[in-house]
Amino acid sequence: MRIGLAQINTTVGDLAGNRAKILDAYRSLVAQSAELVVFPELAVTGYPPRDLLFKRSFVPDNEDSINEIAVQIGPVPALIGFVETNPSAEGRRFFNAAAFCHNGEITAIARKSLLPTYDVFDEDRYFEAAGAPRVIQHNGLRIGVTICEDIWKNPLIETSRLHRTNPVAALAAQNIDLAINLSASPWHHSKGHIREQLVTDAARALRCPLVYVNAIGGNDELIFDGQSLVADANGNVISRLAAFAEEMRNVECGLRNDQAANPDSDQPPAPTLASAIPHSAFRIPIRAKRGSTPRSSSACATTPANAGSSAPSSRSRAASTPRSSPCWPSKRSARKMSSAFRSPRQFLRNTRATTRASSRKTSASASRRSPLPKPSPPAKPRSRPSSPDAPAMSPRKTYRRASAASS
Repeated sequence: MRIGLAQINTTVGDLAGNRAKILDAYRSLVAQSAELVVFPELAVTGYPPRDLLFKRSFVPDNEDSINEIAVQIGPVPALIGFVETNPSAEGRRFFNAAAFCHNGEITAIARKSLLPTYDVFDEDRYFEAAGAPRVIQHNGLRIGVTICEDIWKNPLIETSRLHRTNPVAALAAQNIDLAINLSASPWHHSKGHIREQLVTDAARALRCPLVYVNAIGGNDELIFDGQSLVADANGNVISRLAAFAEEMRNVECGLRNDQAANPDSDQPPAPTLASAIPHSAFRIPIRAKRGSTPRSSSACATTPANAGSSAPSSRSRAASTPRSSPCWPSKRSARKMSSAFRSPRQFLRNTRATTRASSRKTSASASRRSPLPKPSPPAKPRSRPSSPDAPAMSPRKTYRRASAASS
């Protein structure tokens, strides 16, 4: 199946502009023989809409916009993120949803199950969580739809403990043929590696291809880096879109692979998130110590020039090791880096604490090196007239009186 990935740059609140971008991308990908076109999370409104949702006409206008888009969708379906009004009288007033548009109408709606309410996210303020992910039937295929946070339920992700349900596990029990994730995931350092590993882990758990479409651009203080990707049923990345740029691309996806999770298969298991964090996400170049060899790892091991000798000297080992060899950090430093990069807020907090500690050390060492200068003596008070009744005279008047007396 040929999937069209529409990695577009939407603007929060610009319903007309976003609608035009969605339709232009749809027509472009359909002209390239796409069989299904996927857009980012909340592409109709832009992400994050925040308190615009509380304006009386914003959500109805957003629903009118998705209906106008659906009218222009032909036999090639499109999956588009929008805000849906909660039809129930209980819970939050809206759903973070995705509309499956086909042949001029909305045939199905999928809703987000896990709502992030931490760091820069505050979705629980606006949206109601879905009970389970939606499976959509199309041309004999079972398509499982997730939205952003729904694939972030992983034991090695710190914030996953905030969620009690696992949408990926729920979809794995339903034997879907294709998984799609509409996302608006902000960028921070090393997040691309973590996203990729989450996508590949989910594809292996679901035993089917997974299409991940992320937003691009900047809205308020958030920056979205794109880097949409597609993973096959074995967890191999088969396509990756550009970073920090709009891009539309068609990707040929296979179907479900029931042997992807077969333990008797001869294929070696692909790396999991447990083996990728913290190493893959936080690999840094470490200068090897003089006279020592790097750790026995395929990523940093080097072969000495005199490998044939029985006992190479420490000088030859040090000379054969590059000064900027990318070696794995120790377990202790890896744990520190993993805790430091769990979220941008935690990273900033750790950075500020380190800066304060270093400034205290610098000021203490400076005070030991050079003592503080001695305070200057207080200035002498100005002389006052001897008699309280005698007015003070300026030096010019005193000189004139003295000259008159002498003459």
